[in-house]
Amino acid sequence: MLQRMAVVLAVSCLLGPVSAARASQVAISEQLETQFNRYVSALLADDSQEVQQTLSAEKLQRYANAQGTGLDLVRFVAVVSREKDKLLRTFGPLVTEGVRFELLSYESLENGLVLKAQFAIGGNELPKPVYFVKEGEEYKINFNPPANLSQSLQEFTYDSYRAENDGNHQQLVSCGSLQAPPPIPGGQLVPPQSCFLGICTPGHTYVSCPNLCGSWAGSWFYGYRGSSYSIGRCDYNTWGRDVWFDYYGNGRCNDSC
Repeated sequence: MLQRMAVVLAVSCLLGPVSAARASQVAISEQLETQFNRYVSALLADDSQEVQQTLSAEKLQRYANAQGTGLDLVRFVAVVSREKDKLLRTFGPLVTEGVRFELLSYESLENGLVLKAQFAIGGNELPKPVYFVKEGEEYKINFNPPANLSQSLQEFTYDSYRAENDGNHQQLVSCGSLQAPPPIPGGQLVPPQSCFLGICTPGHTYVSCPNLCGSWAGSWFYGYRGSSYSIGRCDYNTWGRDVWFDYYGNGRCNDSC
């Protein structure tokens, strides 16, 4: 990788500003891919200290605040184990065989202080982007949009949580808190599953929610079936859906907080 970067930078000096910008993009791409795979490797190795090194200060502070006891390393080990379990349930055979995540693309926000990245593994694209924030000269993993995202970019927060529908009827999903539930029958429509030649794909939508619980993030979700009902506190899942409706229209958390 170092030789590749040296060549890219040398060529950029010869070809001018456009090539220099391209070299910068290549360097950032490699940093994001390396950082994300570093996080995955740390999860698989149950290395909680290494996991911490990949995460943003915002995520670590949020975890410490949620615990009320600061950054409790004993409890943090349990969180790492929980996140590892989510990863293995989704991509077990791939990650255990050493297949790496590949960066497909990234989008620069807030003048490069925030990056929205899309990854894939073994040809399987992650259904949600992964956000990074710049801390010093390094990009750290923030998972969902950072709390200080400017008002002009709030539209990007709508890809925070993924809701899926395994049934044949559209559903409503919303989020809030137990003290301040969403309007009734408010929420976003989750389209029904689509089937072709016997193969069915869940309908899905993305929901912007307050982060109220969970390891790195999580929220309180509601469904609507004649009246609003609580689905529960759903933990954020980096690798897939966060909340889903079964064939009968019952809302469920993929992982509970």
